[in-house]
Amino acid sequence: MEDANQRKFKNPNLHAWVLENRNNILSALYTLIRNWFENDMPSGSHPFASFPEWSRVCGGIMECAGYENPCMKDVTETGISIDSDTDEMKELFELCYTQRKGEWINKNDIRDVIMSSNIMPYMNWNERSHQTKFGMKLNKFVGRVLSDIRLIVENKKIRASRWKYKFVKKSEVATKNSVFTHEIEDLATMGNPMTTHGTGGIGGVLRDRQNDAKVTKGCHNDFTDEEIKKAGYSPEEYDKLIGDEDGS
Repeated sequence: MEDANQRKFKNPNLHAWVLENRNNILSALYTLIRNWFENDMPSGSHPFASFPEWSRVCGGIMECAGYENPCMKDVTETGISIDSDTDEMKELFELCYTQRKGEWINKNDIRDVIMSSNIMPYMNWNERSHQTKFGMKLNKFVGRVLSDIRLIVENKKIRASRWKYKFVKKSEVATKNSVFTHEIEDLATMGNPMTTHGTGGIGGVLRDRQNDAKVTKGCHNDFTDEEIKKAGYSPEEYDKLIGDEDGS
């Protein structure tokens, strides 16, 4: 509801009701857990990225008793999502990819896409505070993948207010060729991807390694694990990028 204070509840004083019914509530919870335990403790079918163990256990308990998984979005009954920010950004990813595919665009370009649609109607683009909040919100989703679309930044070495963004399909950056035209552009903080080994940071090394048939896996020691993680990769992912599965 627009005014949350207008909502009506069967038990308006929930804390008092819980205290009065504590024994019944604990008995019901115990019954749910025992039922799950006696059915070999199946895992929940819907993962929750931030709390994987919680979703495995609590999701399993609820589903085992015939209830819906608590990690599912509540959109069928109310039309309301449990994560409106992500849903909103997902729609923005889709719009920007459709309208500005393959282009480096700035925040003003993204704002124009938003203003031509029905998303974020609450934004007052004339207010500096609204512009700042949007910039912070957008940058929180850099590197995220929504609807198979990834948001990347051209050069993170410059001030965030001057960043240029690109919305690319995850499948477009999954191959080796596209790694060096899209994802490596997001590694600007580690050096210029077009330069050679020794001066170009991780980007240059990956480029050299791609063209070197003799390279072997496990060579990420050219950079520390911390440097590799800053570039957005795990050491294992970096090894895969610089060498094929057979190590060549």
